Amino acid sequence: MTTAQALERLRGMVAASEAPALTEDELSETLASAVRVHAWAAGAVFLSGDLVLPSAFDPEAEGALYVATQAGICSDTEPAWPSTPYTDVFSGCVAFRLLGRYDGCQWDLEGAAHEGWLRKAGKVAGRHDFKDGDQSFTLSQQYDHCVAMADHFAPRGLF
Repeated sequence: MTTAQALERLRGMVAASEAPALTEDELSETLASAVRVHAWAAGAVFLSGDLVLPSAFDPEAEGALYVATQAGICSDTEPAWPSTPYTDVFSGCVAFRLLGRYDGCQWDLEGAAHEGWLRKAGKVAGRHDFKDGDQSFTLSQQYDHCVAMADHFAPRGLF
């Protein structure tokens, strides 16, 4: 999936053009914060649990996906990536293990949608309900809707 495709999908997931609208910059920032897969690089710092692809791998294609099982700084030499499950390989002091197949999407779009709806909620958080004569204005419904949508996309535990 390309960045443009991911932005288009996110735009729909968060109803970006509907009030309270998100700007293109806000959408781009939200997507950038949702990167879930990183390419191996010399001298890169990886934390335990980071998802990693070989440096020559095309992040828009499918293939093998590795997880850092020991945090640290990579050496200048890329490891020979194993194709056998549960085999560790080291680059500097970072250990990597074959996790499984990479699906071609480098972003956590559900997490990005969660953050996008929270941004929208923040834009309307100060709005209040009020009454003018016999007309009622319930502006807090926008906030409630945004929070409910953020909850819909919220990360869920396995148990």
